[in-house]
Amino acid sequence: MHFRDVKGNKYNFVETLIGKGKTDVVEVMKAYIDINLNGIMRVDYIPTLEGDAEFYPGCSYLGRIYRIGHIK
Repeated sequence: MHFRDVKGNKYNFVETLIGKGKTDVVEVMKAYIDINLNGIMRVDYIPTLEGDAEFYPGCSYLGRIYRIGHIK
């Protein structure tokens, strides 16, 4: 699954850093634990942070580290 946070709605949205959008990511993680989810989780597209570089569009180095840290 791709783990991400967004602002907006399903028709018009932008990706945000985890915890900066409209999703209660702690409650999402608790729900995954409650259903004994057993799968692969990865970060999704990542906003580029100031001073960062993208190694391809939507995937920046610092943004990726930030998201992985929040998931952990």
